[in-house]
Amino acid sequence: KGKGAVVNSGYRSPTAVRDRHPSGFEEVRVHNVDDLENVDGDSQAVRIASGVGGRKRERIEDRAEDGDIRVLNPTYEEVEVEVDSEEVAEN
Repeated sequence: KGKGAVVNSGYRSPTAVRDRHPSGFEEVRVHNVDDLENVDGDSQAVRIASGVGGRKRERIEDRAEDGDIRVLNPTYEEVEVEVDSEEVAEN
């Protein structure tokens, strides 16, 4: 009733994909631009730490783009969508 499933050996993922992002890249946590120097863009992807501010985050994302390094948590810009008043009136 209040007990969960007993963990057996079948609950663990294979060693080849263990501790990897679902995209297949190994995650590397980055706190500043200098941390990007040790990242291999072919097998590793970057996750920017939550304590990094907007200005430093922008610099990290620019440097990662130049080095063909994937950022797992990029900053998204808001896009405004224009709505015609005629379409709204029809609905």
